[in-house]
Amino acid sequence: MDSNYFALLIAVIIVVKGCILLTRKKIIVKKEYIIIWVITLILFILARNINVYSSIPPYGLILLVPIPLVLLRTENGAHYLYNVNHKMVYVILTMLLQEKDIDYVEKGNTVVLKEFDDKEITFKKPSSDHVEISLKEIRNLPLYEEIKEELKARIKKNDEVVFPRTGVTYLIIGIAFIILTYV
Repeated sequence: MDSNYFALLIAVIIVVKGCILLTRKKIIVKKEYIIIWVITLILFILARNINVYSSIPPYGLILLVPIPLVLLRTENGAHYLYNVNHKMVYVILTMLLQEKDIDYVEKGNTVVLKEFDDKEITFKKPSSDHVEISLKEIRNLPLYEEIKEELKARIKKNDEVVFPRTGVTYLIIGIAFIILTYV
């Protein structure tokens, strides 16, 4: 495969992701999938660029395999929520906890579950239109699946709309890649 075709494929994937985000549909993606995509992309690029004159032997790529496995293990339970904002996710989560009579305390971008050994649910706000939520600490609790599934369902049902800034950014970057590939 020619390197221009590879660049075009990546650009098209970025444009498609941007178009999907522009629909303003609320999308929930496990962080593990994003890590797998990025690592696969990096390994593919490295594999394509290794040749006889390269300083990295082909078997050197095998040494990179444990890196994604470690990342996947540490990020299990984290999710990216697209086309939502921090406040929306926070309100839905706290309402859910109140309905289930779970005692919690708010600490900044963290909800601490008091009756479960102070296990935490944390939020990160990478952008105004998506949120990273980490349910890693509650993964072994009996209510993990119930909270996770109910949170997903309520977020998808929520009518609040945010401007899909990330979708616009992906679209612009993808189109720029297409233009730069053929100019």
